[in-house]
Amino acid sequence: MGPMTALALLATACAGTTQDTADRSPTPSASTAPVSSAPRSAVPAPTPPAVPTPPPAAPESEAAAPAPATPAPETPPLPVPPQPIWSKCGSLKYSFVTVPLDYDDPGGETIAIKVSRARATDLDARRGVLLVNPGGPGASGLGLAGVLAASEPELARHFDIVGWDPRGVGESATLTCDEPLQAFYRLDNDPDDAAERELLESAAEAAAEACAATSLALLSNIGTTSVVDDMESIRLALGEDTIRYLGFSYGSMLELVYATRYGGHLRTAVIDGVSDPAHSLEAWLESQAVASHAAFTRFLDRCLECSPSASQALADAYTHAEAGTLQSGGQAVGPSDVARSAILANYSSIPDRIPQWLSSAGVGDGSGVLSRSDTYLGLAGFDVYTAVRCLDATHLESNAAYAEFVERVRAKAPLLGVPVAMELLPCASWPVPSKPLQPISDITAPPMLILGNTSDAATPYADAVAVISRLSNAVLITYQGAGHLSFGRGSACVDDATLAYLIDLDLPEPELRCS
Repeated sequence: MGPMTALALLATACAGTTQDTADRSPTPSASTAPVSSAPRSAVPAPTPPAVPTPPPAAPESEAAAPAPATPAPETPPLPVPPQPIWSKCGSLKYSFVTVPLDYDDPGGETIAIKVSRARATDLDARRGVLLVNPGGPGASGLGLAGVLAASEPELARHFDIVGWDPRGVGESATLTCDEPLQAFYRLDNDPDDAAERELLESAAEAAAEACAATSLALLSNIGTTSVVDDMESIRLALGEDTIRYLGFSYGSMLELVYATRYGGHLRTAVIDGVSDPAHSLEAWLESQAVASHAAFTRFLDRCLECSPSASQALADAYTHAEAGTLQSGGQAVGPSDVARSAILANYSSIPDRIPQWLSSAGVGDGSGVLSRSDTYLGLAGFDVYTAVRCLDATHLESNAAYAEFVERVRAKAPLLGVPVAMELLPCASWPVPSKPLQPISDITAPPMLILGNTSDAATPYADAVAVISRLSNAVLITYQGAGHLSFGRGSACVDDATLAYLIDLDLPEPELRCS
């Protein structure tokens, strides 16, 4: 999960909205499949009467338009949802798109996916829909449409920018087992003895049981493949032949799978911070742990002349946390809170001096640590994060096997490896079997622009290199920066190339390096 998740969470859906019945998406073609009439488990979007379509997209140069080398692989057509009726709230409009809970049973139970839209500011220059995702899994995508519309005026001019809450998030068939997971996360994630280990494993099992009690059907259909099918349903509901896509962090995995299944409906795609679908859960966690260790080590090395020493302050913070003397307003701040604060530091630029939260923690003041730990745990809904990760990949299925895996990670990433690996201990007792994603080899879709940050701890640069090595129709921009992600981090080289492709279909030269 990346900082873009935090940006998206700044803008949430309003409790009260004003319905704008004159502002509806175009009615899909009559030749498309009918929508299911099955009962709905969430607020559905009612079917409106036929209305005129919005202004057509501005023409683009056919010579400049990238195209698939061969037809996209056939995927069974999805039921076409009723067209959305939009309600205004602040700068955005909101609606619901009705989709099957289980796409293998399209005539069965349905759920409603909440979507947001910032309309193109220049309808004469409108070039279609830009679907955006901030990462996660578990992060709300509603607010990102407004963030991008406000911060990127050229995107706002040319596109309807559309975000959505993936299934399980917000009002999209909400998964409600975050509280037991939060209790698990507050425990010491690096147990010192058998009693602490038993407490941690029991909490992980309790969290898995709590999620099972909410909805086994949703847990079985909350993974990336189902979310990708929801993306296609959103396209159908909007009546668009093709969409553009901009995805951050975990949003890259959504796009890679979408391009595999529905590449013929893509116009352009940019993914920033690659998460490789080929990883097992253990391989993915290990790669994050090694990258997190390397990133924080770079900070400690850079701060060798700090006074007090950053390394010593971190060691002292852990000592206070283990002893129960790291406090915030009378509340004990634990070792896992210290670890999360350090992990969160990897998401931003490397500071030149020791940050206040760390120097204060070294002398027993845990207020900054607790605040940062709470920020990290608020980046996304950890119930959905856990449910998706446990479903999407093969994983170990016993606490004993998981403990052995954690020790292997510790050997490779002694600084932050254990807290990173322990985040998904509940997967060892998860109540539904996994449905592993298939490795991405090649896709028959327009060229994809991939952004990789060489210092990224959350989505390691090695994943971007691995994915692009398996694609013949993609271009990699290497950003030699710090923190998580590449777009919008102050590099005109990265930002200009990204906007040029999204707006004008102008791909940069291969192997572009930016700083």
